[in-house]
Amino acid sequence: MSDNEKIIAVAYNHSRKAGNPGDVWKHFILVALADVVAGKSGTFQYVETHCGAPVHRLAETGEWTEGIGAIPKGSIDDSGYLSIARDWLKTNQYPAGWVFTARQLARRFAGVQVHLFDTSRNVAAAYPPAEDLRLPGSVSVKFKRENGYLAVEQLAGPDLVFLDPPFHPDAKADWQSLVRTCSELRSRQINFAVWYPYEGDTAESQVLLDKTDSNSWEVRWASSGQRPGRRQKGCGMLVSEGLIPAMKALEEELTGMADRMGAELFIRQPVKQSR
Repeated sequence: MSDNEKIIAVAYNHSRKAGNPGDVWKHFILVALADVVAGKSGTFQYVETHCGAPVHRLAETGEWTEGIGAIPKGSIDDSGYLSIARDWLKTNQYPAGWVFTARQLARRFAGVQVHLFDTSRNVAAAYPPAEDLRLPGSVSVKFKRENGYLAVEQLAGPDLVFLDPPFHPDAKADWQSLVRTCSELRSRQINFAVWYPYEGDTAESQVLLDKTDSNSWEVRWASSGQRPGRRQKGCGMLVSEGLIPAMKALEEELTGMADRMGAELFIRQPVKQSR
């Protein structure tokens, strides 16, 4: 069995986790960035390296009850993310991050081309989506069952790349691939964002920040770790250098969402090495 086949055989299934606190943070930020990120033309090129299924059916006791289902109502409900998410919750569903992002990008660009990659056989079977994803006709979607890390390095000039690896079954390999791919994107001056879990150790994410001169916005929630076997204590969204000013401009909204998640916001920067 090849390494790629081994990855497919133990493919990560996000359905039971859809809409959890990690999804709330990543999708809130993706939608916020979609409102401000610049494109090189009238058609925006958006890429996800690990896209997952397009829509997840929510179970009554799923982790969404501690994520999107637990966000109290307030003035922040006017945000693009919460408006879209709560519309999907009415049908007990939660979409993939690219669905949120593409819908928001379509408000600003004449066309949106979405390029999706995933190695999972089950994910591939869900494309093209059978569901109505409530996207305008200006959005086109292309899915390929390929290694997203390698595929994105071969794409010519995307406007934004989102890397969302499962960190399973080999988290170390994912961190190493992130360093390689993000460094390559940085060398081409391509905007990128990375979601990662926080489990109490910042060493690997700090290496990625240092290698790519990126910043990250982390949330750590007090309720984490209370369930048996539950290790994740928070998560972070790392953004490339070109997106840092936009994130800084959003810090009031980010602080507000962190508060509603019952979490504390941490902003991390590269460690400057002395010469």
